[in-house]
Amino acid sequence: MQDNNRKDRKFKIYQAVLLGLILVLAFQIYKSRRKIGSMEQCLATLNSQLYSMENELRNSIYQLGDRFDDAMDDVVSYQFQYEKLDPEKEEVTLCFTFDLRQAAAAASYYVSYSPVDEENYKEVEASPSGSTGFTCDLTLSMDYNYNFKIIEKTDEEIRQLRHDTINNYLYEDYYVRRAFVDSSSASENSERISYSFHMENNTFGQAEYEIEKVDLILSAMDTVVYQEDITKNKEQYTVYAKTSGDGSSSYAVPETVVPSMESGRDLEYGDKADLGDIRRESFYATVSKEQLKENFPEIFENQEKFTNILQYEIVVTLKNGDSIKAY
Repeated sequence: MQDNNRKDRKFKIYQAVLLGLILVLAFQIYKSRRKIGSMEQCLATLNSQLYSMENELRNSIYQLGDRFDDAMDDVVSYQFQYEKLDPEKEEVTLCFTFDLRQAAAAASYYVSYSPVDEENYKEVEASPSGSTGFTCDLTLSMDYNYNFKIIEKTDEEIRQLRHDTINNYLYEDYYVRRAFVDSSSASENSERISYSFHMENNTFGQAEYEIEKVDLILSAMDTVVYQEDITKNKEQYTVYAKTSGDGSSSYAVPETVVPSMESGRDLEYGDKADLGDIRRESFYATVSKEQLKENFPEIFENQEKFTNILQYEIVVTLKNGDSIKAY
């Protein structure tokens, strides 16, 4: 009997010791996991800081490289300006001016130009317009965009000056961006769809290139579902008050005529040379959803959000009769 009791006590002691060991081991595992989690968090923070430092260093290197390139360039700045437009010959007189970091006294400077994607360069000598400034007039066809190089010639050598890539997008300015949608928005409620279009009209200083008429065309599933002349719809709230949007606003906001801008160094694709007047106008339209459902039930009957399937097209007619699809 005593032996059995002794065995029971030993067994209980072993159980208690084993349970204690299990608890200690579990606690150690918990502490280890917390340490590992903390270390992982520290590593993630360190990686984030290293990534940020790497980006800052890369940006600093790029900026330093840009500044070094600028310091090495011979051409400090340049500008384009359209001075004369001949629509019949489809030609433009482009005034190209540039400033040099230093001009050699015995040198002559030339502007070499060619249509983009061609290597058919022609040269025109530039005239001095100050100690380091030069200018020249170029008669260019409006059918092309152009690349430019600036050449220095002396009795001893001929060299192309160091400068950024110089482009002029005459074709886009004349044929694409004479009238275009700068920004647009569309919204709808249970009754109406409202559109707004903010447009730019590059007139080249010619009255006949001003906007005469603006037509809105809406399509859904390859079907034209709505058309409206929105030329006079320049007052947003008056237009919105109309349910069907099939008439013209009785109020108008005057168009904005802004001074033309001259592009200088770092001329990008979206920049413009001096175009004369750049007119900015806003047009609005409100379309009845009920009207669309009645006219095209197969398209709109079960449609909750009409703007998901509607595509707009703006057709601009200029005063000279030219018709342009504005995007």
